[in-house]
Amino acid sequence: MFIIDKIIESLMVEREYDEFIKLLKYFVGMQESKINKIHIFIENGEKYVIKDDIGNDMSKQFKKGAFVEGVNEKIGIEEIIISGLVTNSPKNIVIHGMDNCMNKEFINTIESVFEDRVIICSGCEQCRNLLSKKI
Repeated sequence: MFIIDKIIESLMVEREYDEFIKLLKYFVGMQESKINKIHIFIENGEKYVIKDDIGNDMSKQFKKGAFVEGVNEKIGIEEIIISGLVTNSPKNIVIHGMDNCMNKEFINTIESVFEDRVIICSGCEQCRNLLSKKI
């Protein structure tokens, strides 16, 4: 019985995730793009740098947009980023340093919601500049 319970639980979680993705896609589809391009730089571990197309740091704006009054739960950085992406509905999302990402589900969620708007960088000058600052 334990195995059957685990399979059912797994199927329910998968169904809920699929419904969540559909809902996010709906929100993104209903909104006008507020930003042309967002760059997500993933450093080793769970450190993310979020910039717009002209290099402005978007992290504070994303965090401010994810704040919900009366909610005391700690919101993870990945949830803040996804919330900011859905809110701003950028025309393109460029993910830099994907190999550094520890949470592959985070990347999968972005790709599932934004589909053809997502570009995976294979090592541009911005990536090299960011990595060279860490050394």
